[in-house]
Amino acid sequence: SPWLEADASDREREAEALEEAAAHAVLGLEPVPDKEVGPGSLAILLKTLSSHGCAAEANYSAWTARSSLARELSCVAEMKEERQGQLEALTATITRGASDRVK
Repeated sequence: SPWLEADASDREREAEALEEAAAHAVLGLEPVPDKEVGPGSLAILLKTLSSHGCAAEANYSAWTARSSLARELSCVAEMKEERQGQLEALTATITRGASDRVK
């Protein structure tokens, strides 16, 4: 239906936007300092780890949106196949009934 297609397109755009935001978050990451943590470097380490946490959260949100969309589209495809099978069975029944009446 047009509504399902529009909803799927909207959700696809949402997933793409989340994926793009996640990619930018990862590209902007500073490497975690590998020096010993001391009073002077603790603030930098915490800021870097916080940035990594935000990037991980952005990636998880993107993955969740994409996975949810994939599951829903898979369910819709299965329902469509079931409906197609039902329609084919009904068409065959109607064709047989019409053929029997002609005889």
